[in-house]
Parts: sequence; structure tokens; C-alpha cells
Amino acid sequence: LSWKAPECREILMDHLKFASGFTDGVMYEESGVFRPIIDDVTRTNFRNAFESEPWPEGWVRWLGKDEAREKYPGILDNAEGLMVKSGITVNMPVFIDGLMAALSGFGNISIYDGNIESVSQNSGGLVLKFENGTSIQSQKTVFACGYGIKKFGMWDDLPLHFVKGQALVCDHHPLQKQAGSVSARGYIAFLNGRMVIGSTYEHRFDDVLPSETARRKLLEKFRKAYPSFETGFAMGATL
Repeated sequence: LSWKAPECREILMDHLKFASGFTDGVMYEESGVFRPIIDDVTRTNFRNAFESEPWPEGWVRWLGKDEAREKYPGILDNAEGLMVKSGITVNMPVFIDGLMAALSGFGNISIYDGNIESVSQNSGGLVLKFENGTSIQSQKTVFACGYGIKKFGMWDDLPLHFVKGQALVCDHHPLQKQAGSVSARGYIAFLNGRMVIGSTYEHRFDDVLPSETARRKLLEKFRKAYPSFETGFAMGATL
């Protein structure tokens, strides 16, 4: 159980409900997250978590093998495990779009989406010049550029550690009747007909491009939870 989990979930739900009013896309689903036992390590960890963590009332229960097979058709045969009833599956691109649309409605907030060419500073704050020729100046600036932050020397003194994450997005897949998302060693998220298999956590990498190596690793994660399914559907999936 994460630190202050109930408070965090409440704040997250407030933000999801707020942002969902600014987009038409399916943003989230409160369908819970099933954590199936797939090996000896998960057996120990999930059982210990179920029995010893101070879960809020109604947050979790232990899902038996028969019910697991009923709710998650195709899951491995002995897949009993921890059912986190409070789990939420979030469509992050839609969530971010909703937040951006909401924030754009405030008079003192501007959002720019583009490649920054240079950053300088004067008495009025930061001056950002974009590659398309646009320039802006602001006393308060939030950089939301992920790994791209390496481009700017002003951050060199920070002990930043970058992690590359890749996920496999499947619009066409055979698992259309799942009760909710699944998380064991990695996750398999279901929302609005789409399946997303994630994620890689790469601490050493040369670029931020998707790779076929990641596709293979992600499909290995999938097979551990759903060994009876062929993975030909993944050839048309997007990394």
C-alpha cells in the first residue's frame, strides 16, 4: 500500500473528473486491477500484501482460481491473486489533453507545444525561442519535455536519472471480455476496446525510439499472464 494511498486516490479522482469535462474521449474506468500469481515471487509478495497491509475497507479481496478464469477469460489456469477493487485504468493521452484544455481556459496560463531552440533569461524572466520562430517570455515557466530536458544546460546541476519506458498499444486483440486491467510483472491495461501492454523500464539506452527488442520483451510479459493466446495480433500494434 503506497504512502497516503486513500488521499492520493481521492485527489486523482478529483483531477480525472475535472479534466473529463474538457474532452470527449474515454478517460478512465474504475474497474479494479487484478494482480494474478504468475510465479513464486508474485505468490509471496501478493499474499503478504493481502494479509499484512492496512488496506482501507473494501479496497481489496482475494480472487480464487475459478472466479479469475470467469472474469479474465484466457488467463493462466492457476491465476488466483489479489483483486484491487479500488484500481483505476487511466487513458493518459486523453487525461493530459483534458488537463491542457482545462488549463488553457485560465487567463494567466498559456501552453505551448513545440520544439524549443534556445532559452535565455532577463529581468522579466525566461525567454523561450521555438524552432518555428515563436518567442515567449514568462516569469514562471514549467518545462514538460521529459527526456528532452537534457538539451538545456540550466538543468545540468540536477542529479537527474532518466528511464526509458515503452508500451505496446493494441487496437485489435483477442481479449475483448476482460473484467478490468491486469498487473503482475508489468501490466496489461484494457480501456475502451484497446489493450496496452507495458512497460519496459530501461535504465541504459542510446535513444528514445521504439525498438523491436522492447516488443519482444513486452510480449513475454503478456505470455506469462495469458499463455494460451497467440501473439500474432501484436504485429500491427504500435510501440
